[in-house]
Amino acid sequence: MAYDLLVKNGRLIDGSGMPAFRGDLGIRNGLIVELGKLSGPADRVIDADGLAVSPGFVDNHCHYDAQVTWDPLCTFSCYHGATTVVIGNCSLAVAPVRPGAQDRVCEFLSRVEAIPMEVLRTVDFSWETNAQYMDALDGRIGVNVGTLIGHSAVRYYVMGDESQGREATEAEVQEMQRVVSDGIQAGALGLSVSKNMGHFDPQGVLVPAVWATEEEIFALGDVLRDLGTGIIQGGGGRAAELENRLMSRLAEATGRQVLYNNLNLNAKNPGGWRKLKGMVEESSNAGIRAYPLTTPYKVPESSEDLEALREILNFPSAILGLSDGGAHVQMHGGYGYSTRLLGYWVREQGIMSLEHAVRRLTFESASAFGIYDRGLLRPGMAADVTIFNPDTVQTLPEERFDDFPAGGWRIGEMAEGIKTTIVNGQVLLEDGKHSGALPGRVVRNPLYNSDA
Repeated sequence: MAYDLLVKNGRLIDGSGMPAFRGDLGIRNGLIVELGKLSGPADRVIDADGLAVSPGFVDNHCHYDAQVTWDPLCTFSCYHGATTVVIGNCSLAVAPVRPGAQDRVCEFLSRVEAIPMEVLRTVDFSWETNAQYMDALDGRIGVNVGTLIGHSAVRYYVMGDESQGREATEAEVQEMQRVVSDGIQAGALGLSVSKNMGHFDPQGVLVPAVWATEEEIFALGDVLRDLGTGIIQGGGGRAAELENRLMSRLAEATGRQVLYNNLNLNAKNPGGWRKLKGMVEESSNAGIRAYPLTTPYKVPESSEDLEALREILNFPSAILGLSDGGAHVQMHGGYGYSTRLLGYWVREQGIMSLEHAVRRLTFESASAFGIYDRGLLRPGMAADVTIFNPDTVQTLPEERFDDFPAGGWRIGEMAEGIKTTIVNGQVLLEDGKHSGALPGRVVRNPLYNSDA
């Protein structure tokens, strides 16, 4: 067989968690076509001797909603092996948006996710609906982008300024359901809601989603239930789950996967993670898919923290990710959770096998978010591939970058040991350098793909 791209002599870690094996990977027309000992002609050959070859990483909790319009690579996630990012989290999004309301929608994103308004004002809004936003991105991006429909954006779109201050009427809820339905049918991966009582706008008022009643949230969830597709992401979900099991009840009522923030150590409540973990185990054993996200900390402060984090990061009912890429841009970078996991936690601390770590970064997130054509090295799957050196991969120290629009600056994190990133069969990055290609696509839900 002839290939567009042939990766030779690599340590293939296929994303399933099964043992790695030495072999070659053949790519044609944007898809993986063969694995094994391959010898056909290829337009290009990459020698991966001594390197790990894995599915591209899925950065499952990002806020690149505005940034992607001027930064098609979604830096800095791409430098850490991410080939797919998921945006629109925590109810915050830049679609849908009515003409003239762009500044207001940006204010919610700016205040909660700490992105300067002067930067967000440079965005050229060429869309109103979620469908138009996805179409505006498609064909103009370097990494793949999956979008969630933000409840705050939808609520403001339907209710205007009254979205902050009162319950929605029945007619307004029905209109929100229509907007969500249209977005899901256009391919959005799901809906994001929020019960985070610390999410305010610049005027000190809670963002629109937080004003929603449970009935409203469940009514929007019913749209996904009826369509049989999509996930629900919950900002502030940890507190809501601990208080009254809202995340579990939402998952049970809709039958959809619910993912929420988050399961991690908290210095103010050192043992609190165990209570949440126990609740998650209980609901999971009952067949309810309400899973917290978790992320690798930089360095634990004590042996006790080390053991707790070892347990958390190996907890099968938690989904690893939560970089917050694109948010808090002048405060810190969380982009490097994948390289931190592979370098510090796997190589230095040995908390899990390399194969398990790759599964956590690829197949598990892709499956949880309904991105079923990615996350594994299998014939017929999209050719998203990350080639890295397991002996050197690591997150580099944070540094300042003066590269945002309107003279803006940000804190970034680069990586060492990520050699090549391939998106849809095309090389995107080599040794941290952009090839110039923009092979990314908007990844869409199974309902959209079945109708396409």
